[in-house]
Amino acid sequence: ALIYIDRIVKRVPNFTVDALNSHRLLVTATMVAAKFYDDKFLSNSFYAQVGGVSLKEINRLEQRLLALLDYRLFVSPEELEQYYAYVLALAQSMEAPTTR
Repeated sequence: ALIYIDRIVKRVPNFTVDALNSHRLLVTATMVAAKFYDDKFLSNSFYAQVGGVSLKEINRLEQRLLALLDYRLFVSPEELEQYYAYVLALAQSMEAPTTR
């Protein structure tokens, strides 16, 4: 999901992730990723309930996300490794230092 969100931010110059759209973006990107990569996935109505939006809205958000991604959902192992390393480094940099 993070890779999809990053692709959109890079591809659409005026696209901004903010407090008003972040949870919708995350739940939709997670749903799309699950559908693309898993043989078994939960229904759109489940994701709508978890995201606190209507089924109609989650369906609309899914269509919009797919269009913004130009339906390019494949993530190569190299790209996944790059993002994994980035997230891991960020998490490690945020760890509180231990005092001795």
